[in-house]
Amino acid sequence: MAALMAMMIVHVAGSYGMIPGIPEFASTSSVQAVGENVKQIQAALLAKDILDTKMSQCKAIQEKSGMRFWAERLNSLTNRYSEITGQHFDVPSCAELGAV
Repeated sequence: MAALMAMMIVHVAGSYGMIPGIPEFASTSSVQAVGENVKQIQAALLAKDILDTKMSQCKAIQEKSGMRFWAERLNSLTNRYSEITGQHFDVPSCAELGAV
C-alpha cells in the first residue's frame, strides 16, 4: 500500500509541475479524479485488511490468545475506513465468516 501511495504522490506532484523534468499536464478535474481513485483503492485495500483482521481475531478468540491486539487492530482499521469513505464498515461476525 505504501508503494501505491508513493506512486500516486509522485504522479500528483508531477501533475502540478513540482518535479523537475516532468511537465505540468493535469487539469483540476483530472487531479480530482486521481484523488477519488486513490480513495477507492484505499477503501478496497482497507476492506480486505478489515476482513483479514477479523478472521485473525476469530482465530485468536478460539485460541484464547491475542484477542486484545486483534480487537485494537480491527478498531483502527474500521476508523480509518470511516475517515476515508465517510461510511461505517459493517464488520461481519465470526459466524458470518464461517470462522466458528
